Amino acid sequence: MILAMNDKLKTLIELSPLTQKEIAAKLGTNQIHLNKVLNGRASLTTRMAKKLATIPELKTSEQDLIYPTLPLDIAGHFYVGQQVETYKTSRPNLYVPTPIKENYFGVIYLGQDYSSPFKLDINDGECMVFDGTYEKNKEVDPAFLGKLNIIECDKNELWVGWLDAKSKRTGKYGFCPLGTSAWMTCKIQWASTFIMAWNLAKLEGIDNLVQLD
Repeated sequence: MILAMNDKLKTLIELSPLTQKEIAAKLGTNQIHLNKVLNGRASLTTRMAKKLATIPELKTSEQDLIYPTLPLDIAGHFYVGQQVETYKTSRPNLYVPTPIKENYFGVIYLGQDYSSPFKLDINDGECMVFDGTYEKNKEVDPAFLGKLNIIECDKNELWVGWLDAKSKRTGKYGFCPLGTSAWMTCKIQWASTFIMAWNLAKLEGIDNLVQLD
């Protein structure tokens, strides 16, 4: 099996004063195996990452090697009781403090959409994270029942809210948009259960995060 090339580790080695042979010796392995790891022909194990983190010349950590910082794709934003306004031409990225999977994406919750102290600026919203695998495969997350989800309904609209069971008679799901008490029924193309969230007001380096289309 061919794995992804470890560009992060390659770059660290290139920037260090050590050669691949010297690093391999410090790891207790040979240069051939290290080269396989760098080129995706062998996996970077947790054990090797721990050893690499002890080499001061590399200036890295186990977490940075095993769970490198990935940009979170931001799909859109929404207000209480409204569908998600998706970004059509380009999606901004957000670098977050917690390791995420490559297929995760975020939508930003902005509170109430009118003159209210509960209407949030785009950089003060809550970034909610979901698994994009279900969107790609057009599947409903098996853990959806009674949970907070993002869904795509049969009208090709994205909504965030609470998802109830599917009716055997109509094929529709019960759904309550986040922040409301209004239940509706709809057919859905896919659903992904809420994973985690960040308060953007507490994250650094997010000025001009979103360029609205």
